Amino acid sequence: MDGRLIFALLAVALVGFQGGECNRRVKRIVGGSAAPAPPVDDPIVFVRKEDREARVYGTRDPKIGYYLFRGIRYAEPPVGNRRFQRSVPLYLEGDVNATQWAAPCPQPGENGAMIGSEDCLFLNVFTPALPDATDGHPVLIWIHGGGFRRGAATQYEMRNLVDKNTIVVSIQYRLGSLGFLSSGTKDLSGNNGLFDMILATEWVRDYIEFFGGNPNKIVAFGQGTGASSAFLLGLSKFGQKYFSGIVAMSGSVLSRFAVDKDPMNSTVAMATDNNCPTNDTVQMVRCLRQLPAAKLVEQDTKHESLAKQAKNFITDLTTLLNPGPVVEGKNDQRSLPNFVTDEPEDSLNLDDLPEIPLLTGVVKDETGGSVYGPYKNIITETLIAFPDFLVKNLIPNLQKIVPAIGNITQQFVPEAFGKYLTLPFGGSGNGNAKKIDSIAKVTEVLNDAIFNVPAFLTVKNWSKKTKAFLYSFDHQSKHGFGKDFLGGLPLVGNTAENGKTSHGDDLGYVFEPNSILGQPMEQKANFDEEDEQVKEAFTGLIADFARSGNVMVKQKSDDQKSSLLPVPSFSGDEDNSFLSITSKPQISKNFRFVNIFHSFVYYIELHLTMMNFHEKCRFCEMGLWTGIAERYKSAACSLFMVDLKDPLKTIQKTFSSISQVPQLAKVGSVADFVNIDTIAKPDLSKLSISPQIIPNPLANLQNVKSPIPTEIIPNPLAGNQQNEKLPIPQIITNPLGGKKNPNSPTIPTKLSGLLNTRNNPIGGLFGR
Repeated sequence: MDGRLIFALLAVALVGFQGGECNRRVKRIVGGSAAPAPPVDDPIVFVRKEDREARVYGTRDPKIGYYLFRGIRYAEPPVGNRRFQRSVPLYLEGDVNATQWAAPCPQPGENGAMIGSEDCLFLNVFTPALPDATDGHPVLIWIHGGGFRRGAATQYEMRNLVDKNTIVVSIQYRLGSLGFLSSGTKDLSGNNGLFDMILATEWVRDYIEFFGGNPNKIVAFGQGTGASSAFLLGLSKFGQKYFSGIVAMSGSVLSRFAVDKDPMNSTVAMATDNNCPTNDTVQMVRCLRQLPAAKLVEQDTKHESLAKQAKNFITDLTTLLNPGPVVEGKNDQRSLPNFVTDEPEDSLNLDDLPEIPLLTGVVKDETGGSVYGPYKNIITETLIAFPDFLVKNLIPNLQKIVPAIGNITQQFVPEAFGKYLTLPFGGSGNGNAKKIDSIAKVTEVLNDAIFNVPAFLTVKNWSKKTKAFLYSFDHQSKHGFGKDFLGGLPLVGNTAENGKTSHGDDLGYVFEPNSILGQPMEQKANFDEEDEQVKEAFTGLIADFARSGNVMVKQKSDDQKSSLLPVPSFSGDEDNSFLSITSKPQISKNFRFVNIFHSFVYYIELHLTMMNFHEKCRFCEMGLWTGIAERYKSAACSLFMVDLKDPLKTIQKTFSSISQVPQLAKVGSVADFVNIDTIAKPDLSKLSISPQIIPNPLANLQNVKSPIPTEIIPNPLAGNQQNEKLPIPQIITNPLGGKKNPNSPTIPTKLSGLLNTRNNPIGGLFGR
């Protein structure tokens, strides 16, 4: 071969190589020189994949200058014969206009009429920079919540995360019957919404490098039903190979809303109401395909409304009221792989649990918005009409929905719940006021059953295979973001009015809200300094996790120098380390907090700050809900086994069995835990709160004029007229008897009654 020809070919090859590797945005021309690169700030992406080429035109954010590519198709329109079928991929080719939001998937609007379009399988790419010679940015695939019935990718502005040098891809998937209607047969197998999600993920893997992303760092990221979907993607054989992490906000594969337990109910109702046959699935599907999309949305709304009328607020909050993902089994009768092959509880017990790092968490008062909002009146009326509702109805019903994991034998102890839930709240007032106080108990048990227990069990089992991190969003939000993102869900109320940080309120610290059609909200939240700190911390930990698979928390020392502290992976022992997210995030132990000991404290009208004991209670609370006997039968959990007929005896017995407990002799001044081995030689320096500021625990309105000496610890058996003149010792080592005094109390004064009497309303151990 002519040497000049060989030289020319080598030169052309070299030019092509340099143009492709040094600037991947440059469109390469076979047989010629590289085209000039577009201006640096020009939002155009050149794509060349296999034998296809495309130019994608986007826009730039006016605030921080990141690049937006909106309304990119990733699948063929699921209309006509493609309705109720798995989505078909659509590849980038030619000129693509990605400057406008696409329509949301069909769903009910505020007035009940359908909004959106059946042609809705689009995604949006938010990127801080276009490709360069680096490995690319980590990618978060955002899956919106909304109960598999509502919501759209258009509602979420991503600048807070993009500002942390991550790429976010928000996706849309079919909702309601259009996405999840199932007959359990090959002709209507369901889960088409999940197949939409996985197809969007495949699009990201194929094309994200052209937008500056790293295809090897893709994180499934969702909230509510979007979070449970992220788990289903990661557990599926379809999705395991794509994801380097999962971020799940307020949702789990174990959540009651993760799968539809009764899919045929919705399918038969849909067919019957539209005069479609129910005895022949093929004919039924053909009939349903002929209906307008608006008719299907209308029927979904009708079915949801009837379900609410026929059931109760517990069902409204704990189950899907419309079609959702279904467990298909391993055989779809047509040699195609199914998406959800195992029950959620079983999927976490399999040997092939994926080694995908996990970050998941809950909001402090997940159900507070609904319990104190739309359901407050009915709950209050129920508590007044049925005094035993909490113990005899609510707890037994909620325990039925708590999942069983692995080989753990569940041994529920209803009476343990009953004892702590029926301990009276403190304060005075009429009966109705006390019932309203009891709404807090309703909120707590609903939080546990619907959100906390699924999160706890999921992360506990996940951590056996790989890194798993748990957080609790504990910041008190003043804005009520849940209604902006998740309007229409039973779980969402106007939390800005009731003072609760509830389901969806954390979204406002990650995203900026748009309307369902992508328009910015007219009224923006005014963040104060504390809100800004929470936003910075929350988005920072999500971005760090996407980048490294680890979680770091920024802490400041006394000299105001910042340092990053690694958050440990969750473990199933008593530590149960998790991250409490506030303006000053901190690593805490023993998820989840419970006011069990406060129930005793209310008897004596005293609020204590005893964190070590509270951490034990969190450990115990999860033991009660999950039925894990080794937890609730431990010495640390014996307060749950309270004998209300003799609480004094129970307290004495309980405290003597725990290695670190608040000593009853010091119950008026304890703000920390003192080991019983050191109580004979007390070290008041161990107290985190000075005893000078702790009130007399047995004082009441009629003896507040008798001040307690500030330099000593009050006598726990003082406080009534019969012994108020008795000297108050500095330390009582055996206030209720013990090894040194087994037969008589320290102060042999006859009490006026354990809980008080009509004649001595201010006497007795517990006062008024």
